[in-house]
Amino acid sequence: METNPNNQPKKVEVIYDKARLSKRILAHFFDISIWLLTTLIFFTIVNSIVNVTPWSKSKANELATLKNDTGLYVNDIVITSYVEGENEFTSTEQKKDYLKNAIDTFYANTTYFSDTKHIEKYDARRLVATKEGINLFTKEENQIKENDVLPAHLLEFYKTEVDDHCLGYLFNNSKYFYLTRFEFLKAVVEVVITATIFFFVYYLIFPLTFMKRGRQTLGMKVSKIALINVHALNVENSRYIGRFFFNLIIFFYINFFSFLLPSFVSIGMMFLSKTNQSLTNYVFNDYFVDISNQHIYLDEGERQFSIEKRKEVSIENKDFIIR
Repeated sequence: METNPNNQPKKVEVIYDKARLSKRILAHFFDISIWLLTTLIFFTIVNSIVNVTPWSKSKANELATLKNDTGLYVNDIVITSYVEGENEFTSTEQKKDYLKNAIDTFYANTTYFSDTKHIEKYDARRLVATKEGINLFTKEENQIKENDVLPAHLLEFYKTEVDDHCLGYLFNNSKYFYLTRFEFLKAVVEVVITATIFFFVYYLIFPLTFMKRGRQTLGMKVSKIALINVHALNVENSRYIGRFFFNLIIFFYINFFSFLLPSFVSIGMMFLSKTNQSLTNYVFNDYFVDISNQHIYLDEGERQFSIEKRKEVSIENKDFIIR
């Protein structure tokens, strides 16, 4: 730093234009889009690889067998959707009979039921079922029979029974719950790991290596904005790494479990604070600046060297010519 005759530090004036919020938002959405797109692509690849491992295939086959054994699925398709697809059914009557038999078979399966309470509830629903004021079922000699109504009305009732009740019983089955939870957690772990890896790539590796001047991300590069510390210099490696892990924990992990609350707080600070600092900017005392016509110095030595070089340049020395 320059000194005056009294050996006191001399203030060096450096002027940066504050990055407009529109540019910062553009950079943020560009980065988020690239990050999510890359995560989705590689998650698909990772998921495909994991799914062919013996461990994962065993669980998937076990779940598929369980679902098909219920009679509520055909080739992993719910029977209410299956009967409406391209298949062997040529009439509404056939579709209605298929669903009726599937429901009766499922409710008779002792693997899922230890008593007959579910059948009693099913019978009660049938006896009160009506369409256009007409009862769909009648109880005769302790048996519930279909009335002579349009097959479409009965088909609608059976579809509702499958979707609202049969599948509900299946989902509450402990084995089914375990297997579906396993598949869900496996996918969540794959997404989190993949997203974390590319979070490191885009928000840590790039700003520390390829775009270290101004600690730029791809979006910041496109928007021509950069990050500087309170001394108007490049943010130090250690501070930027701390900044990165703060963002990772607060705006990735905690955001996920708190319905984006930290993001809303940060956005509010950006719009309401005089310097438009976000939560991260405020914690680490740094700023986003416009570098369309500016230059970010890596350290004080580089800045002083640049100032001295500019002092040496003059018309008299024929360093440049005005035409």
